Amino acid sequence: MSAWPGGSAPADTLGTAVLTLLSVILAWSGMRWKRKELVWLVYGFMALAAWKLAARDFPNEHNLALVASLLFYGATLILLPRILQRKAGS
Repeated sequence: MSAWPGGSAPADTLGTAVLTLLSVILAWSGMRWKRKELVWLVYGFMALAAWKLAARDFPNEHNLALVASLLFYGATLILLPRILQRKAGS
């Protein structure tokens, strides 16, 4: 028997994971190939992920799924400044 009603992990948590992973990929590739427009998109995707957390995850998710969403978002908030502050040559 699955821990989730319906048999699979909640879709909202997966959405948060995808948005935060996309933000990390955009930040890394923007710094790697010196494309500032990709770095600009990072802020928009993180704002979208924050809105999604407040509007969908908090009201709809179970405790474990909400913790997973918050861990993805928090880890991305810790990781992004490290990626964006690295010099492009290193």
